[in-house]
Amino acid sequence: MEDGEDLRAEITAIEKPDGLDSFLQEDDRLCVIKLHAPYCKACRAFGIKFRKIAMEKGDLINTAKEKVRAGDARFGAIDYASNVKLCKNLGVKKFPTVLIFRGGEKGTGGGRGEKLREIVCKQSAVEDIVGEIDELLSMKEDEDVLGGIVEAYDARIWMLFGDKMEWNILQNKLYSRVQKITLK
Repeated sequence: MEDGEDLRAEITAIEKPDGLDSFLQEDDRLCVIKLHAPYCKACRAFGIKFRKIAMEKGDLINTAKEKVRAGDARFGAIDYASNVKLCKNLGVKKFPTVLIFRGGEKGTGGGRGEKLREIVCKQSAVEDIVGEIDELLSMKEDEDVLGGIVEAYDARIWMLFGDKMEWNILQNKLYSRVQKITLK
């Protein structure tokens, strides 16, 4: 990154359901998506705040559209006027709204991943969104730590158990406990 280089947040314009699915499956970072209507004054005002959040937490690109910094989350936007059906399928009724998904996941039946948060944007929305992103990022870090602990136990416990069937039963119980902890 050069001094004085003109940087901006990378906010992907999402078109159609398969465009959303592609965006979500690109990698495993959080996906923060703004749903807005072009005729909505509150949406235009919120757009400025959304870009600031994206500058802080998301990918930065230069004027040549080269990625200069990879952020903790990826940001996208869905325009209601050209994606009415998609917005309705997502259950969005008020604008602007921000949806947060965990990227890289497919839902049951190969569809999009689970929606983690939905925030209808009002004056205090910026703090709410930043707080939600930070909370979800820390949960991801906790999952990574717990996953590493489980893998270490896998190696140690496997040496103690000669019977693979018995070990698999214990391993499944351990994984379900770890998952319960991370969902709290």
